[in-house]
Amino acid sequence: MLPRHELEVPEAAPVPLAVGGFAWFGAMAQADFPHRHAFYEIVLLTAGTGAHVIDLAEYPLRPPQVFVVVPGQVHHWREARGLAGRVLVFGDDALLGYPGDRGLLLAAAPAVRLRARDARDLQNILGAMVREYADRPAGFESVLPALLHVLIVRAHRLGERNEQTGRGADLAAGFARLLAGGADQINRTIKTNKPSVAGTRGGWVSAPHG
Repeated sequence: MLPRHELEVPEAAPVPLAVGGFAWFGAMAQADFPHRHAFYEIVLLTAGTGAHVIDLAEYPLRPPQVFVVVPGQVHHWREARGLAGRVLVFGDDALLGYPGDRGLLLAAAPAVRLRARDARDLQNILGAMVREYADRPAGFESVLPALLHVLIVRAHRLGERNEQTGRGADLAAGFARLLAGGADQINRTIKTNKPSVAGTRGGWVSAPHG
C-alpha cells in the first residue's frame, strides 16, 4: 500500500491551503519515493534537474515548468537536484467558492513547459499568494481563494495551448509521412489519430480522483 499524505504544513493558516518554497515545505516537497496525496498540489518549477514521475509517466525537468498533481495520483521526484520555485497545496474546501475549478484541475495537463512570460505571470500570482499567506492582512481569507482561482484558470489555459501545439506538430509530421506512404498509410494514420472521447492524464491511471 502506497503512503497517502494528508494536508499537513508548517505554520498552518486558517485557510485550506498552503504556499511556499521547497525549503519551507521541507523534505516531503521533494520526496523521492512513490506516494499519493489527499489534496491537490501545483508546483511552479524555476530551477532543477532530474525528473518528476506522475502516474508512472516521467517528465524530465526543463524549467520553467508547472506541474499539477490531483488527489489519488501517484508521484515522486527522481534524481532531483537543485529544485527551486513555488509549491502550493490545497484541499477541496479551497475550491468551494469556485466549484468549476475542480473540473479544470482534474482535466489539467500534469506537466507543462512554460515560456518565460507565462512563467513570470504564474510567479507573480504565486508570489502574491505567498505574501498573503505569510503576512495574513485583513481579508486574506477571501483573497487567497480568489488568487487560487486565477492561478488554476491560467494554468489550465497554458495546458490547453501546450496540448494544441503538440497536436499541431504531430499532425504536421503525420502529413509528411502520408505524402511518402500512400493510401494504405493514410487509412492507418486516420484510424490511429482519431480523437478519443475520453482522455486521461498520461500513461497509467491511478485510482479515481473523485
